Amino acid sequence: MPKHQTHAGRVYRQTPSIAKMLRQAFRVRRQRLDLAQLDDRTLDDIGLTRGQAREEAARSFLDF
Repeated sequence: MPKHQTHAGRVYRQTPSIAKMLRQAFRVRRQRLDLAQLDDRTLDDIGLTRGQAREEAARSFLDF
């Protein structure tokens, strides 16, 4: 097999699939929405303010 095909194969294997990226985006989105639902005491326990939680939850779906 020519060297450039082997190299292209390696690059392809290291590049996440679109489906994998979408699954990750959905997981991150769910976590952000969950974060926004936490009460102030829990947010304080993890070192976040209500504003920071709101800001994180408002981030774009694909911003991960």
